[in-house]
Amino acid sequence: MGTKADADLLRELTERPEEWGQVRISVPPDTGKFLHILVQVAKPKRILEIGMFHGYSTLWIGLAAKEVGARVTALELEAEKVAVAEANFARAGLADVITVIQGDGKQTLAALAGPYDLVFLDAAKEDYAAYFDLIYPRLSPRGVIVADNAVSHGDDMAEYFDKVRNHPNCVSVLVPVGTGEEITYKKG
Repeated sequence: MGTKADADLLRELTERPEEWGQVRISVPPDTGKFLHILVQVAKPKRILEIGMFHGYSTLWIGLAAKEVGARVTALELEAEKVAVAEANFARAGLADVITVIQGDGKQTLAALAGPYDLVFLDAAKEDYAAYFDLIYPRLSPRGVIVADNAVSHGDDMAEYFDKVRNHPNCVSVLVPVGTGEEITYKKG
């Protein structure tokens, strides 16, 4: 998981999120570890996160991105969450790895060119299908989308599941880690 300092930082944030200005962490630690491993294995160059809350998952992704020489763009609607997250990224030494764009994710995503090699989707679940339509043209060949809460909010994601599982140029599978991750691979 990188350096001992990185491990200590993530453990501290997990155990005492209030010290980092957070009311709670947004993804379970095993989901964070999963994302961290995925970045280390896939070695993406450009990563996109849609919906970062206070940046806990972004820290996991950002620490791995720093190791593999990748850049992260994170989209978040709420300005106060952006402020907390950016302070955490600076504290973690990741201010040069992670760029945060504040605003409505669908609008800001529409303005981004891509391509992105890895996308972590953790926004309003009922909007996932609309996000897929915006992400897909910006996803590089052999790119991956990780959609959070696929088990805990599966009913809200039915339209998304239908799109990704039946798309002719994608392969998608549910991975039961954390609250469930729907992993979608764009064929080359």
